[in-house]
Amino acid sequence: MRHSAFSLFPARLSPFSMVVLGACWITQLGLASLLSQLAPTPVQPLLVDRSFCSEEQRHHLVDRYRELLIKDQLSQQRLSPVIEANVLGVRLNSKAPSLEQFARLASVGEGNREQMASLRRQYPKALVLSCDQP
Repeated sequence: MRHSAFSLFPARLSPFSMVVLGACWITQLGLASLLSQLAPTPVQPLLVDRSFCSEEQRHHLVDRYRELLIKDQLSQQRLSPVIEANVLGVRLNSKAPSLEQFARLASVGEGNREQMASLRRQYPKALVLSCDQP
């Protein structure tokens, strides 16, 4: 029978070692909880201009949204609310739509500059997705 440094059965721990190990785990969980409270996920509005885009611009817009959605899903940044605006009006979503929903939505009209300017004033810290952006 060969002896190995890695046994199928770990060495038995003394009761004192088990208490110390348990206290370390509880302390680690407490610190993680405290850090998550001290450094919450930043919440930022997203303003989407749904005026008409060429097919190439539309793909670029969807790619930029995909990057933001990944950050939202990884809790690096929370997108709330998501405001979509076009000539037909403004739609407010409390949470970010899925990538499929975002890609399916049509872009309509030439856009309303006054409406977008008003929304930018109302949400000054909003990220803006627009076909006009590079």
